[in-house]
Amino acid sequence: MNRRILATTLAATLAPILLGAGPAFADPPASSRPSVILNDQLNWGDVFANMTVTSPNPVTDGLAASAASAGVTALASRSGGDLDMTSRQSSSGTIRARTTINAGDACCSAVGASTAHATALEASTVDGALALDAQQTAVGGEIESVTRINVRQTSLLAGASAASANTMLLSAENGPATVTAAQSSTTSARAITDVDACCSGLTTAVSAASANSFALRGRTSTIDARLAQSSTGPTVTASTDVFQMRGHDVVAASNATANSAVIDSAWGYASVAGEQTNASYVRGETVVTLRDWEGVAAVSGAGVGNSAMITNVGSDARADLSQTNLGGVDGVASFTGGAGANDGGAVVLNAAAVGNSFTGWVCSACGDARLQGAVSQTNGGSITATGTITSPGVGGAIGSATAVGNSATYITARRGD
Repeated sequence: MNRRILATTLAATLAPILLGAGPAFADPPASSRPSVILNDQLNWGDVFANMTVTSPNPVTDGLAASAASAGVTALASRSGGDLDMTSRQSSSGTIRARTTINAGDACCSAVGASTAHATALEASTVDGALALDAQQTAVGGEIESVTRINVRQTSLLAGASAASANTMLLSAENGPATVTAAQSSTTSARAITDVDACCSGLTTAVSAASANSFALRGRTSTIDARLAQSSTGPTVTASTDVFQMRGHDVVAASNATANSAVIDSAWGYASVAGEQTNASYVRGETVVTLRDWEGVAAVSGAGVGNSAMITNVGSDARADLSQTNLGGVDGVASFTGGAGANDGGAVVLNAAAVGNSFTGWVCSACGDARLQGAVSQTNGGSITATGTITSPGVGGAIGSATAVGNSATYITARRGD
């Protein structure tokens, strides 16, 4: 072979390799490379959101108002590839959201909502793996969400408030999820919903407060979650108050939980391990006063120190958890009615207080699905549930008050059971 030809041949052969353009050194497709995210957020200032609507004259097209505030928030999602995320979030300021509606006649609705979070994180993947190492810390100022509605008359009256120190919402579909999460709160969280009206067709008023909230949803995904939640702030309280001269169907509820964790899986093995510790005072209180009403008045107030739930359809689940509650927990529900019996008004009331609660549930479409693991529960707090119904006459009344130090439920079932 001619030396010139040989040199040309060698150059043509080696050039792609030396330049990194050969198949062995080609960049992988974008869909096969993980998205790597390093998230570091710190807030030490106060964050306030206030929305006020005042309309003394009749409103013809309805009223709606909302307020939302957060110390730090982060959102990450990936479709068709892996997501590898490390997140550190911390907030030390007072976080407050307030919505106020003052109106006369509001046709045909009056709706108000408020949400307040110190730290919030959402992460999701579709057709890819989720790998997350996350820490959330809330210290210092309180977290408060308040919704107040005062109207003369409307067809639909609705108010809602939600306050949480640390919130994490995760989702994985068609890919594994490996999560290590730590949430710590040394602050107070308070949600208040206050509704006053002369008359309404349907009234709904709810409030929810938590120190630490964690939720992970998986579909055809293998879930491996490691979780640590700690609430040592002064209080976690949710309060709902409804006063009406005349009402039809009325629904009012308050739920306060120091630490909450939910694993919702289907068609993939799911496991969760970790601990929940609460030393905060927790109170969920609902007060309803109706001078006259018809239909059903449903009233509930619930307080929980630590709550954990894992559910799975089509595969096994495992839970290795330790729950310790040292704080007092109160669940209060109160109803005061006038002449409800004249129009057949009924009341259903429930007050519940739980120190530690665990629920494990698995269901299989065919074959067997197993629930395994070890759950340890310790309660050292005072647990009190108080319910009262006061009325000169009602069409019907059902009341219950339930107080439990430690509650654990384990269920395995076949589809259709």
